Amino acid sequence: MKHQWVNDESAFGMPDLTYCSACNAVLFVNTKDDECPATKAEDTNDIVYRLKKRAEIRRSIKDRKSVQEGRPDRIADLLEEAAETIESMRKNLTNNPK
Repeated sequence: MKHQWVNDESAFGMPDLTYCSACNAVLFVNTKDDECPATKAEDTNDIVYRLKKRAEIRRSIKDRKSVQEGRPDRIADLLEEAAETIESMRKNLTNNPK
């Protein structure tokens, strides 16, 4: 979702300042058409979100042996590594389209 620009001459004590009402970003030429981080909702069907959430859940289960012994959860580590790899690949595809 795009920024929600508001023109308010009294905002931040500066005249004629345009800012995003959702995230308070100030309007500059390079931010005009940016996505607003405040309005970006988590896509719970996204594979990256699901992998990270599953790793978080595994680490929070008190009955797990690795949690009780204070050791790293190797499966949770692999889930997070897979999520980070997918994110990295997505960024590479976005930055280097064919």
